[in-house]
Amino acid sequence: MHYRVSHSKNKTRLLQRGKKNMRTKFKLMNYTLLKTSVNST
Repeated sequence: MHYRVSHSKNKTRLLQRGKKNMRTKFKLMNYTLLKTSVNST
């Protein structure tokens, strides 16, 4: 029972971390795209 609770907590934490990583990745992608577009023009 206790293990299950801790596991669920870890799961939510992992999900939150994943969301954060996705957001940062998206930002980086946008930044690189903007940079390349500026360089090409």
